[in-house]
Amino acid sequence: IQEMGKGASDIYCSYYLFGSPAHFYGMKSCRYIVAVNGTPVQTLDDLIEVVQTIPDRAAVKLKAVDLQGQAMTFTLKTDAKFWPTNELKRDPTGKMDWVLVTREEAKEARTRAPSSRV
Repeated sequence: IQEMGKGASDIYCSYYLFGSPAHFYGMKSCRYIVAVNGTPVQTLDDLIEVVQTIPDRAAVKLKAVDLQGQAMTFTLKTDAKFWPTNELKRDPTGKMDWVLVTREEAKEARTRAPSSRV
């Protein structure tokens, strides 16, 4: 992918799992996600910030761009029971290489973190 130059965003769907919302609603792999419900997203942090505000089983509109630059829109429903939003992060304590952070834990951490906005 990098040989083709800069992608439409840093959020690249290289694969989807059978039975997932992406599979069920027809979103194929080899696409960059560039917007969620009309909100532009460039990084995984942008995507997580927007997705965490969406309730479970809610309709979500994803704008994606394929490798040829063709834009398309998909509407799917979230499914936190079978396809929860999780993050894998480096363990800051150094005890483990990676730590799984659930959607709820990430929300709590974001509300506890001091705001850097002025």
